[in-house]
Amino acid sequence: MQVINALEFNNPVASSRDPVPLGSFVTTHIFPGQQVPNLGFLQEAFFNSGKFTRVFSETTGHDYARTLEAWNKNLESKSIQFPPSMVRKYRSNHMNL
Repeated sequence: MQVINALEFNNPVASSRDPVPLGSFVTTHIFPGQQVPNLGFLQEAFFNSGKFTRVFSETTGHDYARTLEAWNKNLESKSIQFPPSMVRKYRSNHMNL
């Protein structure tokens, strides 16, 4: 199973077991109405189910950083095609991921 997950240490939405729908930029504009899973909560659910065993975990945040850089480059190169308000919303200097 592969997931984009959230870490609790600096993300109050990720640390809540009952997050507010559409309560953050990510839950409003990236994954509307959804919460990026908290890795600790996922592991706890797997363990408690008795049906899954975590064999291997890997964190590849550096890969995602490159993905965001590519998205930003594409947005900037094609920004004239979109409404200015949308471009401002998704510019990397406005995103708190």
